[in-house]
Amino acid sequence: MDYQNNPDSHQPGQELFSPYKNKRSAGFATASLVLGILSLVTCCCIYSALPFGALAIIFALLSRGGEMTMDSRGMTGLGLGIAGLVLTIVIFIIMFIYTVSFYGGFDAFMQYTNELAEQYMQMQ
Repeated sequence: MDYQNNPDSHQPGQELFSPYKNKRSAGFATASLVLGILSLVTCCCIYSALPFGALAIIFALLSRGGEMTMDSRGMTGLGLGIAGLVLTIVIFIIMFIYTVSFYGGFDAFMQYTNELAEQYMQMQ
């Protein structure tokens, strides 16, 4: 057999073709990491922490690119996003329980808040 004249053989100076294409997205992994950090930092503010955490999870899952594993930034972003969401929900539940137990309900809390606002307006 003559392997020298085979057109499928590798020739010097010719690049090898790899059928594997990396489908992972480093951009999604980085965005997931940044949004996960923002979700943890803003966990006391429900209006920003919930979207940041949800987007961190979504971007981490999209960064896989159809693969079964994730890179380290994607995994870290996923963990931070989940932690930010859980922490935000736990803080919100604790504050709701505190409001109900201390003021006797949300209506009493609103009445107390209105009284404080009226006192403040009278001071000015």
